[in-house]
Amino acid sequence: MIVDTSLKYNSILLKSDINNLIIRYPFINNITIGYSVLGVPIQCLKIRFWSQRNILLWCHSCQ
Repeated sequence: MIVDTSLKYNSILLKSDINNLIIRYPFINNITIGYSVLGVPIQCLKIRFWSQRNILLWCHSCQ
């Protein structure tokens, strides 16, 4: 499980979940796009676009 839904959510858990996603899925990039009133970074997750050829090669290497 990537996101533990049994805990009360806050910015620290969000940062932890984002880091776990980035480690697990290398095609996800994390960018800070600003800061909240409390000074907490506002994160943006970008998913890299792969061409059809790259997806086929990646799927083939998983078998």
